[in-house]
Amino acid sequence: MIVKPLRVPSILFQLDGLRRRLPPNHERQTMIREQWRRRVAGYKGERSLQYELSFLDPKRYDLFHDVRLAVGDSFVQFDLLIVCSRFIVVVEVKNIAGQLYFDPDFHQLIRTFEGEIETFPDPIVQNERQVSQLQRWLSSCRLPTIPILSLVVISSPHSQIQTKKGHESLSDYVIHKSFLPKWFNVTNESISNLHIQMDTFDNLLLFCYKSTILLFALFFPIGISLLLPYDTVLIVHHVITFLSYALVVNGFVLPVESFRNLLIFILSVIMFTSLAID
Repeated sequence: MIVKPLRVPSILFQLDGLRRRLPPNHERQTMIREQWRRRVAGYKGERSLQYELSFLDPKRYDLFHDVRLAVGDSFVQFDLLIVCSRFIVVVEVKNIAGQLYFDPDFHQLIRTFEGEIETFPDPIVQNERQVSQLQRWLSSCRLPTIPILSLVVISSPHSQIQTKKGHESLSDYVIHKSFLPKWFNVTNESISNLHIQMDTFDNLLLFCYKSTILLFALFFPIGISLLLPYDTVLIVHHVITFLSYALVVNGFVLPVESFRNLLIFILSVIMFTSLAID
């Protein structure tokens, strides 16, 4: 199910307006055009993934495009988060054409295209950092442990992926977009081999909460998590510990820490009032 759909980033409109209004010889025109070009390529890459994503079972997977979460004093941006009852996948989309060589020694991506060589930061390292940030965010929300997988998807059909001999395992977490549905099938079959905390996954039960309580679980997950047992996992439409929308409103996480005590009080009153009426 697409919980947070893909939309044209507002920054694209801003950069487009700037490049149109600035004089052609302005000192920042080149920089703005380059930023705009890269942002457009990134958006087109994510958009081109929609066909492959349509093959994923909407009852099994929740899709969150362009999620921005507050982690500590900073923010982290995700191209795509795919959540199911067994794991979360952090997807980094790269719309880069040409011969792509993933250098495992110096952790860089080297692109050869039309006779030119260009170097990029290693998207594998970038995505592993995002996985770590998401783990921190889940922990800060007092949510149970769940495997988080890293996946780099090359969306351009005009690309050839290469790496150093002996590093063929690269194909486990760097793929062409056409392989995306198959990757999820393979991952579902092999996920049982991963280390999973039994105290969490032995208790994966389907809780039939009243609609009012489920509504508050969707929009106030931290408050609900404080009222429920620590290892409780909600799987109603994959509200699963990530608690689906997880305070993600228009791509932003609302500041909750300062309102925690107030939320606990309000939610407690509403829940007990609801139970008393029933």
